[in-house]
Amino acid sequence: MPSPVAHTAIAYVIWRVFALKAPARLCRHPLPIPLLLLATSTLSLLPDLPSIAGVLTGQFGRYHNSWEHSLIIGVLVAVFCGAVASLPSYRRSLRWFLIALLCYESHVLMDYATIGRGVMLFWPFSDERLAAPVRIFFGLHWSDGWLTWKHLVTLITEMAFAGLVIYVSHRWLRRQEPPA
Repeated sequence: MPSPVAHTAIAYVIWRVFALKAPARLCRHPLPIPLLLLATSTLSLLPDLPSIAGVLTGQFGRYHNSWEHSLIIGVLVAVFCGAVASLPSYRRSLRWFLIALLCYESHVLMDYATIGRGVMLFWPFSDERLAAPVRIFFGLHWSDGWLTWKHLVTLITEMAFAGLVIYVSHRWLRRQEPPA
């Protein structure tokens, strides 16, 4: 699995894209970070929520990359977010559906493209673990312990990935802004 660094970098890009047309109240900074960025980061890390139990019990493999790393679950989470967002105003449902879908599915696909045992992409229809033919993430290896050189490699490569993704998104978004 990629570390939270890579997942949060993608959440940041999703936030930047949706913040262009988001209501002002979501872009305010009542916390140290904007609410919309907090939401995209949370949704991008949501598939790893069961991993907390794995870390606490020392059985990480039992709790990670299972049913919660399914594209179908991502659609269900997005439908739920869209439905909750539609309670005050129906117009928000599509925006929140798309935000949740992009955040959740980006996490699943990044884990799919990580060296490891693969993910259950199509659960509940299939329990088969699938992995991308080309793996772009080295990933975390908790079975080797907390302090391992592999985690340093992961941190370095994912910081480079995050920097590249954020740089490219800033350049692209700058072109999308109307001239002053």
